[in-house]
Amino acid sequence: MLFISCTSLYMLGNSIVDVSTLLESISVAENYNKYVADLFFSNIDKTENVYTKTISDEIKNYVSEAYGLNKSEIEQPGLQLNIYLNGFHIRNHRDGGDGGQTRISAVLIYMNECEGGELVIHGGEETITPKLGRVVMIDLTKHDIEHAVNLIKGDNPRIVLVSFVNKS
Repeated sequence: MLFISCTSLYMLGNSIVDVSTLLESISVAENYNKYVADLFFSNIDKTENVYTKTISDEIKNYVSEAYGLNKSEIEQPGLQLNIYLNGFHIRNHRDGGDGGQTRISAVLIYMNECEGGELVIHGGEETITPKLGRVVMIDLTKHDIEHAVNLIKGDNPRIVLVSFVNKS
């Protein structure tokens, strides 16, 4: 599992790599947030516009570097916008890692801050708070960790771009 904020990097189960290019794409994500603010849950065409293409390309670049793979070995990552409203939560689950045969990782890019909505991992030993620009990468090759999302509270929804990255 990987957790990145604008000033720190935390990674479990893989080597630490330079993430500056991915973090630079967060400003693109901020603009993109305005573009899709009226959606609640939607798959996004990764080539639809400059914002989606840039984010998808940067995720692909980062994952190829983090896993030592050639970019041609990775499918162009899809993007899914998830907007969770007050009262929503997600129970413990796994994202279906298959030991790295096809699915490599899940990448979350938080698009805002909200009350509640923390990502809970390791049975509650660790939580990651939603914050604009925070990026989380969950390794699905060796560490298909069980995780959940705490109850969303208040008026601000939890807005997150999700990308599952697969091998070609």
